[in-house]
Amino acid sequence: MDFKKYLMQQIFAQKLRFADFTDKWIDCKFKDLGTVKSGVGFSTKYQGHLDLEYNLYKVSDMNLKGNERIMVKSNNTIDDSILKEMNAKLITEPSIIFAKVGEAIFLNRKRIANKPFLIDNNMMAFTPNNKVNIDQQQSILENMLKLERFLHIMHQILTQLNVKFLPKKNKKK
Repeated sequence: MDFKKYLMQQIFAQKLRFADFTDKWIDCKFKDLGTVKSGVGFSTKYQGHLDLEYNLYKVSDMNLKGNERIMVKSNNTIDDSILKEMNAKLITEPSIIFAKVGEAIFLNRKRIANKPFLIDNNMMAFTPNNKVNIDQQQSILENMLKLERFLHIMHQILTQLNVKFLPKKNKKK
């Protein structure tokens, strides 16, 4: 067995602990850590605007320079009038976005979007609640999806998965 795998097993079995992490691991359903949202259909008549108020992310936007970890730009932007026409609602909380269909799933890319945004129907967003911070959640999501590798991530499946996490610690000032 390789050493990294051994260490991970020891950590998850709670036989090995890091300094300052004395709380027990919590078992829960993935849905207890936040909400999962699917994207919306994005008609070509709304595409191509680059200077409007909100980013609308498509899977290809994860490849843009500068979007390696946190989404900062997109090839499409929208405003309130387009949102109203689309009958869509912005995602306003920091979230983790990822592809939900096609070959892009196998690239296993996850990005944080932390300004109000919309995603197209080939993506999903996970918005963590206050139990864990977004960095912890991104790690959970990446590791979980590396194991599963399912082609079509359905909302019902994702929200029922069991996960382990450490409680969120308040940073000392």
